[in-house]
Amino acid sequence: MYFATMNSFGYDQTCVGVTGIVGCMGIFVATNDLLYAVHVKAQNANQEALGAQKFGAFVKNCEGPGNTSSWKVFCMINGGNRLERLRDDLQPFVTCLGVKKVAAIRLYANLQTIMPSKIHSSLASVAVVLRRGAIQGQFDIRYMQDSTVNWLQGEQAGGKFRHGWYGNPSSKEVVSVDPNFPGWHTVVTSGPNANATLENLNF
Repeated sequence: MYFATMNSFGYDQTCVGVTGIVGCMGIFVATNDLLYAVHVKAQNANQEALGAQKFGAFVKNCEGPGNTSSWKVFCMINGGNRLERLRDDLQPFVTCLGVKKVAAIRLYANLQTIMPSKIHSSLASVAVVLRRGAIQGQFDIRYMQDSTVNWLQGEQAGGKFRHGWYGNPSSKEVVSVDPNFPGWHTVVTSGPNANATLENLNF
């Protein structure tokens, strides 16, 4: 199990996550064999482009040459953040990964409302995880308010050390959670129980 903390990225075979998503983005890449995650801090375009370059190079180095058309890319956003600029913010990652599609998921339920500001959403920070589903090509995405997660510390508790970072990492801890994810909400993007929206972006 790997969780990407601020400005970090890495992979795991079975489960990856991203912590602390407020104005930030969590980006997941699912290939035939591995799951990757990167935490994209809300910052200037140059720094985000650097993150895209390093993350894209890392994924391509791990995967080797091949067809990226089978890769699935998910972008997790908290509430109404990046409404006007999401496509522009994702473009460097799409380019560096060599993919053409991104499933953008906005979470809007089961999160405490906080005081809005010019930078952040009015929803509390969220942690998100991605796991492969029981059927090939399907994925289980769950989330929980960051402050209510029972975080387990260290590699001995099942966490995995990051494989890289960009910028100045503000969090170097290695964390994991109960693999049964008690209390975590399954992302639902349609129907009466929807707690998120889905936008399929083509580039």
